Amino acid sequence: MADEYSAYLDYKEIRRRVERRLKQGTGLLAHVILYLLAVVVVVLSGTYLNYSYFSVDNGVRQFYEVYVNPGIGIPFVLWSLVLLFHALRVYRKSGADGDTREQAVETELRARLAADDTTLLADRRQSFRVHSLMVEDILARSGRINSLMLVAVVNAVVWLAWALAGARTPYAWLGAVLIAPVVLLPLLALNSHARRRQEKKVMHTLENWQVPPHIRPKRQSPDYAETDPRHLADDGELVEWDNSEFYGNDRKAKRSRS
Repeated sequence: MADEYSAYLDYKEIRRRVERRLKQGTGLLAHVILYLLAVVVVVLSGTYLNYSYFSVDNGVRQFYEVYVNPGIGIPFVLWSLVLLFHALRVYRKSGADGDTREQAVETELRARLAADDTTLLADRRQSFRVHSLMVEDILARSGRINSLMLVAVVNAVVWLAWALAGARTPYAWLGAVLIAPVVLLPLLALNSHARRRQEKKVMHTLENWQVPPHIRPKRQSPDYAETDPRHLADDGELVEWDNSEFYGNDRKAKRSRS
């Protein structure tokens, strides 16, 4: 159990180092929330509307006509484009982008192999397994970036369509308000569920993780020397090593011809 838990901790540390190489989207999430709050404030205050009053019968009966003020909507069109550009920039540098994700995982695993500081990469087959698991894991944990990217794209399309149609209808404002409860919140909930499910999969995989013995140890162990102390010399002769070398004494060899 201790080895299994150690493998999980090693994996989490490697994953943390990989994610440090990638954008996590925290700033983008704050930008989206700020944008949506601004839209809600404008809609609730009614400042995006203008009223035109007129009266008939010498002021006895008064009417007014409501229309959308395009002047306050144009800044939100520009803001939606800035938000889209921000989302694209974060996406390209996050784990949601396939090339960026693959490069970050590959670079970190090579660094860990060079440092030789984890048993997860003890042999080539395990290295491939860790690589595949890490790529899948980072993709699942980057789902929030995809959600924010989708919100930014939908929002920009709605505002551009509104501007091209004459900027006189309230549909863009209402659509921007509904993006949060209809699109963003459900997607974030699904992403959170996917992250928990992926974490359980990682833990289950590492529960059965086996650290293979070193095929070519740098130094022979005392147990092996005591079991079979004979070794083949360069000239073909059997050399018997004195076991006392493993307890701090000088190494002695006794040659015997077979």
